[in-house]
Amino acid sequence: MFATLVMAASLGFTACGGDDDNSGDEPQAPGVWTTVYKVELDLSDDVLKTADVTAHIANPDGTVREEPVTKANHSWTMTGKTLPDKACVLLTFVPKTDIDVTKVYDIRFAGSITAASFKDDKQQSYKTYPHRVSLSLPGDKLSAYYPGKSFALALGVNAKGEIVSASASDFDFGVNFVF
Repeated sequence: MFATLVMAASLGFTACGGDDDNSGDEPQAPGVWTTVYKVELDLSDDVLKTADVTAHIANPDGTVREEPVTKANHSWTMTGKTLPDKACVLLTFVPKTDIDVTKVYDIRFAGSITAASFKDDKQQSYKTYPHRVSLSLPGDKLSAYYPGKSFALALGVNAKGEIVSASASDFDFGVNFVF
């Protein structure tokens, strides 16, 4: 139904915008609406060697689930059936205890979140938010760097079926220490 989607990540901040979707007072648009969110993530091997990464996935229906990120490439697809809605993937990092403090690590994230809205099976709106981060950090800095760091990508669809920015702070992940 829509193009392949790609997601990008940035360690150390929430990569979500804050556009006001004004959806609180808008009536539901007539027709049968669906939304599809796709998040793709590519982590460097050094991220997986130095941190336990958890994905907190907020679905358009308001449910949240967690899963460990154990491989370099991950993707999530979430589907909504009512407007307005929103979706987000929040990554949190816990440093591993066996980090080699004498080594320099290549910490890289690449990915994106894409949202598409469909009215009566016809695409109405589409937006991709990509992001990329690459940095080198010595092992003795990683244990201090990871705690409290998070990365999130979020988008929403307002009551008119238009894609709007969303912020990770709009979701209750139960992990308020990262914001």
